[in-house]
Amino acid sequence: MRNFITKLSVILLLTAISAACSEPKSVPTPRPRSYHRPIPADTASAVWTDGGNRWIHNTEATAISPREGWLTVSYPRRSMTLYITYTRARGVELAEARINRMERLLLNTGSGPAVEQEFTNPQGWQIYLMKSQSLTTPVQFLATDGTSTLVSGSLQSTADADDYEAIRPDVDIVSRDILASLGQLGADENN
Repeated sequence: MRNFITKLSVILLLTAISAACSEPKSVPTPRPRSYHRPIPADTASAVWTDGGNRWIHNTEATAISPREGWLTVSYPRRSMTLYITYTRARGVELAEARINRMERLLLNTGSGPAVEQEFTNPQGWQIYLMKSQSLTTPVQFLATDGTSTLVSGSLQSTADADDYEAIRPDVDIVSRDILASLGQLGADENN
């Protein structure tokens, strides 16, 4: 019997040692979610002009004017389109147009967080820019010279994304175009 207990002890000891020395079963570990790396934007820009309206955009984009006072700038590589409206009005009519566009801008933003910027460009245009984490309208803006022109725009994304972080790099690239153009509103076209 003693021999049996000794053998059993040795077997248990060897089993414990082999279990301790073996690798534990591999448990899957969730990996952080990754997003695509956008292709850097072309550094060259093009200028669109029509009836005194002017817009600067990256050469990867295509600008078309479906009718007077409207401009559509398409960024196919980024699955984004910028819709811009130029409104000519004076006095109360200009103020009403600005209120109308601001209401539309707020409706498009929804209830998510947004970053707002207000500034005046070197030519004296008052500019309001809103960036939100909306998947459909991440950037919107209003700009006016205060006397006769209101420019409003909305960047719309058609990217197949379920989270803002997936489109953020492309939104940032197109936002640079928007800021460059807003900074040039009212500048002499010959410069």
